[in-house]
Parts: sequence; structure tokens; C-alpha cells
Amino acid sequence: MTHTARGTPALLRHEAEFFARAAEQARLFKAQHVGHFRGKYWTLPDDHSVLDLTSLDYLGLGAHPQILQIARDALETVGDISCPGSQVFVEATQYRELQKTLAVFHRYPEDAGVVLMITGFDTNTGIMEALGERTGSFFMRQYRDHIGTVETETIPTVFFQDGESHFSMRHGIRMARAVRGDLCQLRKFPAGDYDALRNELEACYAEHGDSAFRVIVTDSVVSTNGRVFDLMPLFELAEEFDTLVYVDEAHGVGVIGDGGRGVVSNIPDFTRRFRERTIIMGTITKAFVRIGGYVVTPSKAIADFLAYISPPHFFSAPIPVIDAVIATHVIRFVGGSEGDRLRARLMEVSSELKTQLLAASFQLLGADRHILPVFIGEDGTASRVQRALVGEGIMTPLFSPPTVPIGESNLRLSLRADFTDDDVATIARAFIRVRDRIRF
Repeated sequence: MTHTARGTPALLRHEAEFFARAAEQARLFKAQHVGHFRGKYWTLPDDHSVLDLTSLDYLGLGAHPQILQIARDALETVGDISCPGSQVFVEATQYRELQKTLAVFHRYPEDAGVVLMITGFDTNTGIMEALGERTGSFFMRQYRDHIGTVETETIPTVFFQDGESHFSMRHGIRMARAVRGDLCQLRKFPAGDYDALRNELEACYAEHGDSAFRVIVTDSVVSTNGRVFDLMPLFELAEEFDTLVYVDEAHGVGVIGDGGRGVVSNIPDFTRRFRERTIIMGTITKAFVRIGGYVVTPSKAIADFLAYISPPHFFSAPIPVIDAVIATHVIRFVGGSEGDRLRARLMEVSSELKTQLLAASFQLLGADRHILPVFIGEDGTASRVQRALVGEGIMTPLFSPPTVPIGESNLRLSLRADFTDDDVATIARAFIRVRDRIRF
């Protein structure tokens, strides 16, 4: 007896073929470029070399001589490039050294709580799910008969999420609400609109009084457009309304702030006033040029709790130990004088390219640091511009719907400290030539 007209395998194949056609048309779901990775450059299949503006190696450390030597020394020391088993079973001392280094880097006590995960995406998803479910998580429910219940279990989690938060955070909150729909709530506010945030906080108090676990969730730097938030007003609201703050510093650490410690490090008197109510999320994958994500929390007890009830941490392998060793040394390097020099150079690159593009009447989306989005507008035109730039020796990522609204496509230029003045001029000239040809 046949229960479906197509049969299940055929149905899946039909939908996959539909998706393939959509991907070809949208130029979004498939890789926009294919080539051989060479760090600052890529070699495309036709042996065409292009300058990479998709990279997230903002400080250009991937080929830095001192970093390469750190990697060689780590390989000598560890002598193995594999991943150990889950940290639930055994924890390498090299991870503890990385955790301590991250805590000190973000100016938390050496023994503060740090959770390491395999990616930044998993970090955001897992920690959002853990904060949303808390003692009502799957793991805690499994042991309820043995450990009992805590009197705060029925207190709801209320997330206050800015409108430009990364998809990974939104996804984690959705997961938490699916599990605890009765006790996990979401209130949104436009990114950077702190009057709207105040209104949502007041509405929460009107509904719950003090009986709510409140978490403000925000990026420090928006990945799609490079927007850097002034977080001081947000933290003052968090203090006034006794709210936890979760800050995604994925695009801030290494690049912005004192010693590259992120946007949070620019907040006056952060350590005394706000540190105890703050969880800082960062990624090792961008400025620190290794793999992994992490959060720094006010205490080890909090970190252990969140790690245990976070599915990506519990069920995933950790980062390779050799990456932990390399990252430990890279983070210390980034916080030192050479890191300061590279950050200054990155700002020079950004300032000069921005000046040249604005002088040629290109429309930028307001960023003035390591991410410069060039507004194109019409989605089909943006795709043509992207392809034409490759012919000029420039490879850029295209941000088109659904990552941005229809008609607001842009090319995001991710800049690097190892770009030369000639590289900057090459980028600007390529944009001018393509615009003169395509007339966008």
C-alpha cells in the first residue's frame, strides 16, 4: 500500500531540487565563491587570485610570524591534533588555562566562570537555551526525583532582545520557549532604542513585579553592518531594573576597546558597577584565529550550571587541545603592545578606505571600524556587482534577503590590519570601475 503520492524519498528529492533552483536564483543558500584558501588571498578555479574581504581575521594574525611560531611551539608541546572526549567526562588542564586567560582578559577574577564550546553559534544557542530553561531544563528534570526542586523554579525567564541580535541567540531563545513556553517569555526592542527597552522593562515589572528572571540580550557590534552600540545606557537600565545582561562581543573582542577587550571594556567603572550582572560572550574564531566560542560569567558556579544544562556543551566534543593552547597565547598576544599596533593599523585601513569610497559617492551604512557595508539596494544588481568585483580581483560577501530586507542588499567589506595602502587603493578603484560599468 502506498501512503503518499510521491513516496518519502522522492518527496525529499523533489524539495531538495526545488531548493537548488531557489539557491541558484537567490545566490544565498550556496557558497557565493569557491576557491583555494590562502589567507589574505584566494585562488579561484581559473587560477585567478583575489583579495579576500570576507575574512574575519581582523588583525591579520593568521599569517603573522609570531602567531605561526606559537602554533609550531604548541604542536611540539601537545604532539597531537585530535579532540578529546566530552568535557563532561574529562577536562584537559589546557582548557583550564584558556578559561583563566579569558577571565583575566575580560577583567574578571582569575577564578571566574568560563564555558568553552566548539563554536560561537553553539555558545549563543546553548547559553540562551540554558538561561531560558534554567532548573526546568531537560537535564534538571531528569534528576528531580533525586535532587528535588528549587523554590525559584516557577519564576519565569523574560528575555529583552534587541532587534539586531544574531540569529544564534534568537534560535536559542526559541528553543527555550518551545521547552518552557509557560515560563519563558520574549520582549523585543529596536536595537539601540533604550526608551523602548525601558518601556518593556516597566511592562515586565507591571506583569511580574520582582518575580521574574530578566535578561537583556544584545550584540556589541552588529555582524551585518558593523554598527557599534553605546552600551552605557543599556547597562544603566539593567542596574535600575536589576537585570542580567548578555553581550555578544563576537565582532568586538580583539578589535575594540582597551587591549581589544571589546565594547564592554569602554564602559566607565564596569568592573565595580556592572560586572556581577554581566555575561560576556566571545568567539575565538575571528580576531583570535582559532576555533571555538565562550562565555565569561561572574562565578564558576554560574558557569558550571549553564554548561551542564546547555545541550551543545553537554553533547559536543570540545575544541582540539592544540587550539586551546594556541588560543591561550594568542589572546595574551592580542592584549599586548603588538595587538595595540595592529588595532591602530586596522583603524587606519578602515578610515582610508571609507574616505576613498565616500569621496567617490558610495553609500556606506554608517560603520567606521573594521566592517564597512557598501549599500547597493536592488538585489539582482548587488549580485551582478559582486560577480564583477571578482573580475577586478576583489572577493566580497553579499548580504541579500532574507538576511536584510528586500531592496537593501549590501556588500560587507571585512577589513584586516595586514591590508596595505595599495590594497586599499585597489579596493576603491575596483568599486569605481564596476560602478561605472554597471551604473548602480
